Parts: sequence; structure tokens; C-alpha cells
Amino acid sequence: MKGHTHLLIGGAVGIPLAVIIPASAIPSSLPAFAISCALSGVAALLPDIDHERSTISTFLRRNLGGSKHSRGRHRGGTHSFFGTAIAGLLAGLAFHQLDPPLALPAAVIVALGYLSHLVADVISPYPMRWLWPFRRHPIRPRWIPAIPHSGFEGQLVELATIGVVLAIFVLAGAHWFA
Repeated sequence: MKGHTHLLIGGAVGIPLAVIIPASAIPSSLPAFAISCALSGVAALLPDIDHERSTISTFLRRNLGGSKHSRGRHRGGTHSFFGTAIAGLLAGLAFHQLDPPLALPAAVIVALGYLSHLVADVISPYPMRWLWPFRRHPIRPRWIPAIPHSGFEGQLVELATIGVVLAIFVLAGAHWFA
């Protein structure tokens, strides 16, 4: 899937997770679901940081500088349960320094946003190293149809996914602001 689709799916994952953010930890002018959606949406981009043309790599390179060369194989350790745990742990540690009551909610939101990327990539024909570093061999479930993202079917799935996710945002927004 493309970066914008991962961002939207990750953001949608953040909607129900907003309930775990302590109300006392955020300004009342900023809705908890906005923080949760933004955090999980950005976290959903992180697994592709190992791909030089990904949305997150391009953003970081343009804004922070750096080389265009990837530092590992795509769908390696960043596409694993271990990578998910590390992302959640780092988010928890960072938020603990900023605002301790947000540490655990941030860790959970980032980990689940990150995991949404892995789940969305399951339909890709390319295997992932789900169990890295414990098992380096890539795994692709055979019972899930492989849909290349560049073909017609992939574009159709991506369009349908975007439609469903946008509907979720509209419904959540209507509920949250009612």
C-alpha cells in the first residue's frame, strides 16, 4: 500500500484508542481523538522507514537532511512484531520525558498504529519478516490472496480502503463533536 493509505488506516486505528488518553493530560481545546489519530497515523508510516522512496523516508530526508540510501532491506526488521514493540517502547519513553501520564497511552497508540501497517501489508505479494530477529526467514500467509499494489486490483483495494477509512473518520467526527 501507499503511504497515504497507511496514514489513513493508522489514523482510523487511533479513533477508538482516544479513550485511553487521560483527559487531564491534554489541553481541553485539543480533542483526544485528534492526538490519538495523528500519533497512530504517523506510527503507521514508520515500518517503511527502511525504503528510500517511502513517505516517511522522503519526509525525513527533505526536512532533516541525509542520504537517499536505505540502511537495510525493505520489509526486514521494521516489518516485524519486534519492530512494533520497539516503536511502542520508544514512544512510551519519549512521552514519559514529556508528560508521564501520556507514556503508556502513547506507547499503546504507537504500537497499534505501527501494527496496522503490518496488517495492511499482508495482502502484498511480498513476504515480511514477522518474527525477526528470532526468525530471519520471510513469511507470507498463503491463504491470503496476494494483490500487487500497482495493478488494477491493488488500486481498487486501496480506493475501497480509503473510502471505508474516510467514512469511519466522518462518523467518528460526527459522534465526537455532537
